[in-house]
Amino acid sequence: MSGWEKSSKAGEFKSSAGSPVSALVALGSNLTSEWGAPDETLLRAVERLGAISERLTVRAVSSIWRTFPVGGPASPSGQSVFANAVAAVETTLGPFELLETLQEIEREARRVRKVFWGPRTLDLDLILFGSEILMSPTLTLPHPRAVWRDFVLGPACEIVPDWRLPTTGLTLREHRRLLVENFANFESTAFWTQTVANGRR
Repeated sequence: MSGWEKSSKAGEFKSSAGSPVSALVALGSNLTSEWGAPDETLLRAVERLGAISERLTVRAVSSIWRTFPVGGPASPSGQSVFANAVAAVETTLGPFELLETLQEIEREARRVRKVFWGPRTLDLDLILFGSEILMSPTLTLPHPRAVWRDFVLGPACEIVPDWRLPTTGLTLREHRRLLVENFANFESTAFWTQTVANGRR
């Protein structure tokens, strides 16, 4: 993804009222959308993130990763390989406002929710919102499954490896190291070990 800035400041947060907060957004696609193939869909989604609101700015974006689906309909007949990326943004939106903004972009890409963890034109997940810890029927922060998913941790570590989770005190880099060291304990091992980053195993 040439031309996307990788900022060393993407993991620096401000928590005072009205000040910008850094947030982490995971992007995924394995179906052709209104915007094209999965790669093109992610590129367009990042463009929309930067244009949809004056209160939202994209600060850094990872490269695109190729990953096998985790959960949902069985592969290979059930789902195609995913294109995944992670974006660090800065916003003065609140977490629920940001979530609604992400869902609006999903709707623009004609996201349809028919099967849980099923194929999708675009998936935008709010992973972290500053140091916010939140549990509600519609949003949990940090994202409860992010630290178990290399398709989130891998791209995230390209741009904000030192972002520290408020719930564990560990950085994204540390969480990824733990995932690598203990992957044999995870149900997703068969998928995780086949993750492809930048075309390399």
